[in-house]
Amino acid sequence: MKKIMSKEDYNALMQKLGVSETEAKIYRALLERRELSALEIHELTKVPRTKVYEVTQKMVLRGMCMEKQMGRKKKYQAIEPQRALTNLVKPLEDQLNEQKDIATDLIKMVDPIYDRGMKKVQNLEYIEIIHDRPSIHERYVSLVKNTKKELLGFVKPPFAHRPAKKKLIEQENAEYGILKKGVIIRVLYEFPDPAEFSERLQHIRSVAKRGERSRVIEHLPIKMY
Repeated sequence: MKKIMSKEDYNALMQKLGVSETEAKIYRALLERRELSALEIHELTKVPRTKVYEVTQKMVLRGMCMEKQMGRKKKYQAIEPQRALTNLVKPLEDQLNEQKDIATDLIKMVDPIYDRGMKKVQNLEYIEIIHDRPSIHERYVSLVKNTKKELLGFVKPPFAHRPAKKKLIEQENAEYGILKKGVIIRVLYEFPDPAEFSERLQHIRSVAKRGERSRVIEHLPIKMY
């Protein structure tokens, strides 16, 4: 039996898509009644009638409903949810893709500046302290990708890729990339906790299959690369 979504949950989800509470109310009323005049929308939703005209015009432009002229009267009809919600998401996707393109162009522009700056830094002159997991993950992936000859590792919890599975995949892909280039990777893994045994074993088998020289040991004194 399907659970019926409450109006509160519906409104909250619609607002996460960038839909105002008034638009959400009107769209739901149109879904329930199929076709409504501005007066009928006002009576059902309690949205002021003058506001109804303003909001419905905005909804027509956003692809949430259509306006129909029936004699002297105008009626509004809901666009089917799949089309309407896709119409709402499309501008967000376009904006995100545009921002990704801008970021890609900026990376190409500023990478040479970063590289020139790093050449002026003696690696032994400082210690880099990173506190949060996302930054540790990004730094690790960068270091792996820039490995030229050999990578040695002691692996034990905690893991910077938690809780996002895709971060582990990104780390594995970075390793696969340097293995293809002939980099030697030797890693000692601490025997995993029983609750994580299956997941860790799957990872070890995967990287070993690609060429990592893997071993498992009962206890490691430190985590390091």
